[in-house]
Amino acid sequence: MKSRTLLLLVALLSAGCGGKAVLKTENPQAQVPAKASSNPSGGPQAPTLVDIHLPVADADYQTAFSQTGSSDVNRHNVESFLTVAQYQYNHSNMSDALKTYQKILTVSNLSPLADKAQYMVGQIYYEKKDYLPALSAFQSVEQKFPKSTYKGQSRQMMEFMLSYSLSLEDLKSFVSNYPDSPLKCSALFQLGSRESQSGMQSEAMEHLNEFTQQCPQHPSFSAAQLLSQSLQSQQQGKTWKVGVLVPKTGRFKAFGDSVLNGVTLAIEQANQAGGLKKPMSVLVRDTMGDSMQAVKVFQDLTADDSLDALIGPVVGNEIEAVAPLDNQKRITLISPSISRDGMSSLGPYIFSNSMTNEMQGRAIAKYAVEHLGYKRFAMLAPDDGYGETLSDAFQKTVASMGATVTNSETYTPSVTDFQKQLIALGGQNPQSSKENDLENNRRMDELKYAIGKEIGKIFLKAKEVTGDSAPVSAPTPAVAFAPFVEALTNTTCPSVAKNVNDDIQEFLKAQTDYVIRNTDLVQQAMTRLPVEFKGTTLPVSADQWTEIAPDIQASLIVTGRIVETNPPNDWSDHPTFDYIVGFDAFQLDPKKNAFVKIYQGYTKYNAFKPTNLVRANSTYQALYLPAHSVEIPSLAAQIHFYDLNPVLLGGHLWQNDTALTEGAKDMEGAYFVTGFYVDSQQGTVKKFVDDYMKRFAKRPDLLAAQAYDAARLLLQATAASSSRDDIHNQLLNIKDFDGVSGKTTFGGHGEAEKVVPVLRIQGGKYQQVQ
Repeated sequence: MKSRTLLLLVALLSAGCGGKAVLKTENPQAQVPAKASSNPSGGPQAPTLVDIHLPVADADYQTAFSQTGSSDVNRHNVESFLTVAQYQYNHSNMSDALKTYQKILTVSNLSPLADKAQYMVGQIYYEKKDYLPALSAFQSVEQKFPKSTYKGQSRQMMEFMLSYSLSLEDLKSFVSNYPDSPLKCSALFQLGSRESQSGMQSEAMEHLNEFTQQCPQHPSFSAAQLLSQSLQSQQQGKTWKVGVLVPKTGRFKAFGDSVLNGVTLAIEQANQAGGLKKPMSVLVRDTMGDSMQAVKVFQDLTADDSLDALIGPVVGNEIEAVAPLDNQKRITLISPSISRDGMSSLGPYIFSNSMTNEMQGRAIAKYAVEHLGYKRFAMLAPDDGYGETLSDAFQKTVASMGATVTNSETYTPSVTDFQKQLIALGGQNPQSSKENDLENNRRMDELKYAIGKEIGKIFLKAKEVTGDSAPVSAPTPAVAFAPFVEALTNTTCPSVAKNVNDDIQEFLKAQTDYVIRNTDLVQQAMTRLPVEFKGTTLPVSADQWTEIAPDIQASLIVTGRIVETNPPNDWSDHPTFDYIVGFDAFQLDPKKNAFVKIYQGYTKYNAFKPTNLVRANSTYQALYLPAHSVEIPSLAAQIHFYDLNPVLLGGHLWQNDTALTEGAKDMEGAYFVTGFYVDSQQGTVKKFVDDYMKRFAKRPDLLAAQAYDAARLLLQATAASSSRDDIHNQLLNIKDFDGVSGKTTFGGHGEAEKVVPVLRIQGGKYQQVQ
């Protein structure tokens, strides 16, 4: 009632100060009583100082139209164009009339005839309810035609429109876009008055203060002062009314209890610290976890339009139901629990203080690049909305910071076997490795058989060369084997050389016609070879064996080389064999008393390398796993089982005591983000946990922490506010708020941007690193 009486008084003061003006014009036609101008929005009639409905006969119109035709406007035919436009206007053909008047205005130096065209453009826009262009046109009359008959009419039309025609948004637009308008003061006063009527006290006071500073000579100056003082008085006695919507019953009761506890503690602490600057009435309502019930209690709380802010609802379907109603009421609503991305799309008055899924992906990516220094990542995520959102945010953030995701795989949620994905990420399948060993053993057996045949050929050749030349009483001949050591081969696979050596020794021992010289004796004699043959793959000649044969005391020397035909570790398909084992045999010729080469042969060996052992690129430094809690222990274990050892990165679901108990060894060294760390030693968080436990005899959870921060954010916003709309604006501008659930900034929109805690698993325990 007080507000209505005040506004009526302001209106009377404004009208009284303005007085009733009688304008004299230079155009005698303007003295003729004119028809009232139509008012398209109803209510008060627009001023009619000039006649805008001058009659035009049909014959005059036809004559004028024939003279204009398709020609351009010039000083000779401008009156004909005006006649055509007047006729079109009289017959309510507004679109054509507007085009004709605007065509006249395209030609300069047609004054005073152009002033009427300029005015009529404004008049037509006014009648079409397109008020901002109308104001612009009327203002042009004043500026371009200061001596025009239509100047006074234009001024009064603008005053009339500012008072009765423009919407609140149009008034704001006019004040913003026309700062140099002679009607700036009138527009400011009207804007402040209208905002006051709409309950926008903060905006009203701002614009009224601007008006009193800039417009001390305006007729409405006293009215503006009175209205501004009244608004200030109202605000000084303001009691904030805050609603808390939580499920106190039903299946989400535990969530509601945590949120209510967090809010309660924040308000109690504010009162203990010296009280609030303005009293706050907190009204708790039970939503039962049901969207229809949430709407009902919201409507009950807002029925008298006295509610200033809301905390809650807690459940997603509740906030979706309440959000449209809340935006209509223009009440700041902050949810402490909804982690869904895109909350700001629900409307400008909807805020969220929760860590969103997208925020998680960004936070751990930023930490891994900035603090851990990693540049290459892989991802393995569940194929659902949660996994997709986190991995997408992670990949975009990594890319924006100059790092790379080199591998990416997904899996169906609830599966327990990750073999396919982990092998694709570079893991090795142990079962396939066993099968490979069996196949390699089979192929080594084939090689052994081939070696036996080669040794048999050497001894046959030796007997063939010797024939019957050896005396019957001669001692048993000796054979020496120069091992296929690394120094005499170019193979990068010493195991192949060892297998060949062992097989040859076995076959030599089976011979009964020769004595085998000791390997140490052979290797000692080989030290006498020229230096160029040591550590090389060059074949030793018969002459060189002749020189060292006395030291060996053998008449038959078996040696050779292993040649690797493909590049080391080449896993590609190729048509050639991996290895060629070459055999050389040298025998003493008694007649020449020198060794001669009696045999040279080759056998081929191809190692078995199945395609499932060709491991993918696993050069990434960290593997991002936005997994669900139940998947984490098994997933971490299988990562190591498949011989992958990157640093593991995770989301907030990694903070799970059950998962940690089951998979601590495999989760060791992992980093992940969380919305709240109850065991934090940081001052603000530790105090909150201690105070919460004293007040409620239990440890706080994430919802309690986010609700505690939501209430503190609201308290900070109200402390600097003088109206309900102020709360909204103050909350939008909050930056780097030191919350127990992370440092919070709203940055001009309703979704909190948070610097959230980062934890590391160290020694089977959580350790906060950020």
